[in-house]
Amino acid sequence: GRGAWKSGQPGLQAVRGVIGVAAMLTWFYGLYLLPVAEATALSFTAVIFTAIGAILVLRERVGVRRWTAIAIGVVGTLIILRPDQITPGIGPFVVRAAAFFYSVGYITTKQLSATESANGRTDEINRLREENSRLQGERNEVRDRVERILNQLPSE
Repeated sequence: GRGAWKSGQPGLQAVRGVIGVAAMLTWFYGLYLLPVAEATALSFTAVIFTAIGAILVLRERVGVRRWTAIAIGVVGTLIILRPDQITPGIGPFVVRAAAFFYSVGYITTKQLSATESANGRTDEINRLREENSRLQGERNEVRDRVERILNQLPSE
C-alpha cells in the first residue's frame, strides 16, 4: 500500500537527493573538463571514499583484507593515472568531488536501507532522475538563449 512509499526519514532522503544531484552535476562537468578515460579512472576513487566512509560513518569493522584492498585500490588508481600525466586545472578536482558525492550517496542509502523499503528508494531515485533531466533541459535552454544574444551583438 501507500505506507511502502512513505519515508520514515524524509530529512535523510532529502539530503541523499541533494547529494545525488551534486554527484551528477559534478560528474557531467568533470566529463566536460577532462578526457573520458582520465575522468573514469579518477571516478574509481569513489570505491575508496565509500570504504573509508563506511568505516567512519557506519562503524563497519575492517579487517586486514579490506585495508589491503583499499591500499591496492589507491596504488592501482595512481598507476592508471600516473600523477605526472594528470590534466592540470580544476577538472581532476571536480571528478574527485563527484566520486566523493557518489560515495556519500552510497553510504546514505545504506543508512536508509535499515528503515526504508526498496520501493521508496527506487521512487526517490526516479524523482531525482526526472529533476536532473529537467535541470539539464533548462541549462541547455539558457545556453541557447545566451548564444542567440551573443550572435546578435555587432562584431568589431
